[in-house]
Formats: sequence, C-alpha cells, structure tokens
Amino acid sequence: MPVYLLKKAASLLLTLALVAVITFFIFEILPGDAALLRLGIDATDVQIEAYRKEIGLDRPIFVRLGNWFLRAFRGDFGISNRFDLPVIELIRSRVAVTTQLTVLTLFLTVVIGIPISLLSAKYRGRLSGVALGVVTQIGMAIPTFWLGILATYLFGLILGWFTPGAYVPLSTDLFRGLSYLMFPALALAIPRVAVLVRYTRSSILDEWGQDYVRTGYAKGLSTDKIMFRHVLRNSLIPTLTILGMMVAEILGGTLIIEQIYNIPGLGKLLISGISARDFPLVQGMVLYIAFLVIVIHVLLDIAYKLIDPRVNREERI
Repeated sequence: MPVYLLKKAASLLLTLALVAVITFFIFEILPGDAALLRLGIDATDVQIEAYRKEIGLDRPIFVRLGNWFLRAFRGDFGISNRFDLPVIELIRSRVAVTTQLTVLTLFLTVVIGIPISLLSAKYRGRLSGVALGVVTQIGMAIPTFWLGILATYLFGLILGWFTPGAYVPLSTDLFRGLSYLMFPALALAIPRVAVLVRYTRSSILDEWGQDYVRTGYAKGLSTDKIMFRHVLRNSLIPTLTILGMMVAEILGGTLIIEQIYNIPGLGKLLISGISARDFPLVQGMVLYIAFLVIVIHVLLDIAYKLIDPRVNREERI
C-alpha cells in the first residue's frame, strides 16, 4: 500500500503540472492585455509599462511560466484584477458553499439512485421495471439548467417554498440554508440519478448471473438478502467510478446553477472572473478545481482496494 500511495501521489503531481502548464499557455494566447485590464483604459502608456514590469509581463514567456508554476504550487495564484484580493483568499471564501452544494447533490444522487437501481433490477422485465427505465431515460435527457429554472419557477415563484435569489448561508440558519440548497441540489442530482441508475442496474444484473447467487439460493437465502448482502456490494466498484466522474460534472454544473440561484460559490466566482477577463483568478480556479477532481479520483482508487480485494489480486497478476 505505501508504494501504491507513492505512485498515486506522483501521478497527482504530474497531472497537476500538466494542467498548470496547459492553463498558463491557454491564457497567454488569449487576446487582451492584463495590465490594461487592471489599470483601465484611462491609464497612460508609462503606467501600463510600469505595471507590466511590476508583474513580470516584460520577461520571456518561459521565465514567467516557471515563476507562475512555482507560485501556484505554493498556493499563490496572484492578485485578482477585479476584486484586488489574493486569488487564494477568494477561493477559500467560496469553496465551502460549493462543497456544501456538491456534497448535498451527491447525497441525493446516492439516496435516490441506489434504491431505484435495486428496484429496477429486481423487477426487470415487469411493467414497473420498464416504467423505471423510461423515467431514468427522461431524466438523462433533461438539461440541468432547465431543471433549475423550472424548480425556481414552480417551487419559488408559484408555491413560495423559497425566495429565489435570497441565498441563506448554513452558518446563519441551518434549516433555511438547507431548504434553499435542496432545490439547486435536486436540479443537479436528477440527471446524475438517471446515469447512476443506468450503470448500477447493469452492474447488478451482471453480478446476478454469477455462481455465488445460485449458491445463495441453494442455501435458502431470500432474493432480498442476496441482493443487499452480496450483489450490491460487488456492484459498488462501477458505482464508485460513476460517482467519481459525477464530481467533475457537478462542479461544472455549479457554473450555471449558482448563477440561477444566486449562490456565492466557486461557479459564480469563476463566471464573474471570465466575464471580467480576470486571468489570475480564472487560472487559479482552474488549477484548484483540477486538484479537487484528481484528489477525489485518487481517493476512489484507494476505496476500490478496500472494498474489493480482487483489485489487489489483479494488480499482482
């Protein structure tokens, strides 16, 4: 296990280095002058040139890449052009909100998706199983932003269950905060529930054809006991894979959902940085989000080893 963890750590650092380099060059080739964006159109040529020298824009590109690379891996992403604050402080001030929304979305996805997967697999071929399959297909086809707008209109404007745009932090009022986050989380979760049901159901049906299922029936175990004690556990590997991929999708989905619901998270911050052409902010956030996604996938790989010993045996073979 220590050797495995060292390999994963090395892979994580290499991937982050590649993301950092690609992100840097993408923003280098985009049109626009960072000094002009920072100082405004009323700045003189002397002021612009002095600021360019101050932030190192007069240096060769590879020197700037090396300096930005070293600062980024120390957690220094520079100063935001729009907010005039360190990028890392802006990220820290918003990450808790997006984390809450992401965790709640994953929780709803699992709590809703796993039981539907079990029911769909158990009643396969029956009318109820077919109906669940149709519902999941519809769920996969509905865009997240449309669900967000629909939930805002139905539950916010018509039913009045929450006030659209009036976000309440969990630290201020836990109940009202959760009530508000529930609707954007559902909008993010419903399409992911459909995807989770599709893959988990397929995995359960594959496991259902294994010899240990027939052995369980021979021992007198009921279908429910075989399903929950054995089949479901052996189906968790592909389920964890899908959930890991969903984290990146949810983080991407927050870009729109946080705009719709006026949630002050990373998604709203990133959109504001892009609209203001705040390159230091956007660069830092891209690298930070990439770090989160990579770490989650590393944790999932470790979870594979703990859940299914067959992973260790396959690696030794």
